[in-house]
Amino acid sequence: MTATKWSRHMRHPLGTAVPDAPIPDGLRIEGYTAETDEEFRTVRNEAAQDLGRSPLSAEEWKVWAVNANFRPELSFLLRDAGTGTAAGVVLVVSWEAETAATGVRDAYFRVIATRPAYEERGVAEALISHTLRAARDQGYGRASLRSDADSSSKEFGLYESAGFVTQDTQVHYCIEL
Repeated sequence: MTATKWSRHMRHPLGTAVPDAPIPDGLRIEGYTAETDEEFRTVRNEAAQDLGRSPLSAEEWKVWAVNANFRPELSFLLRDAGTGTAAGVVLVVSWEAETAATGVRDAYFRVIATRPAYEERGVAEALISHTLRAARDQGYGRASLRSDADSSSKEFGLYESAGFVTQDTQVHYCIEL
């Protein structure tokens, strides 16, 4: 049996095209801190499991997400003001070598995750909008992300409505053994 997986590299030009999605009622935005790091990982893992992806251990998280390329000033959490629960997170990285090679500072959205209980409440939209504005205000030339979604998915629609445009698409064919 053959399986097909789509992967899209998407970019946002920043500038004046940044959407202004409101923070949903009852939620407040917070910047990343060392004290909230475990909440970021937990929200990512819950959202990943809901999508059939593997969770990351604390050690894997440090290597994959919170490493030398991590940008805490562009990483945010939406918290339920009533319960104190972290509803969603966005985590950004940026590679200095890419900036040196291209002349463009890119804010790469490594993690965009919403806890399943908070889906359909505008959490991801608010986080993406807030982060795009912060990146623009901090002098980044563009934002980018990689989406595993095909063009009919809600995830892909969310990114397009935020102003991301597909730069390239890869199709992976796998034979299941």
